[in-house]
Amino acid sequence: MTYPMKTNKIVIQILRIFLAALLLVFSLNGFIGFLPMPVPPEPAAEFLRAMSEAGFVFPVLYGIELVLGVFLLLNYYTPFVLIAFVPIALSILLYHLFLDPLGGVAGYLTVGIGIILLWAYFDYYKPLLKVK
Repeated sequence: MTYPMKTNKIVIQILRIFLAALLLVFSLNGFIGFLPMPVPPEPAAEFLRAMSEAGFVFPVLYGIELVLGVFLLLNYYTPFVLIAFVPIALSILLYHLFLDPLGGVAGYLTVGIGIILLWAYFDYYKPLLKVK
């Protein structure tokens, strides 16, 4: 694999694998529930309760995270996976910024790694940004 950005390949690989691990752990935890989750502040709890009552949001979210995590771990379609992760990362960031700012260390870390990886693979996205 060649990396478009002139950077340390090993660092990018480690970040990719770490992001994959985060996605896999949190998605599997959503399905299985092996990690205890801290009690969120009341506005965040109400938001999570409403999303849970919808019935489909969390299974779809965890399923997408699981697939993205596996693809990142195997280094398949990595530039596409990173773009597909953007809406999830944005949701994670906004949730923690507005509803649970103190409980978002893993979320902030996940978003930060996603941004670094997007930057590392930026040359793949340049054709998408050309004005025709």
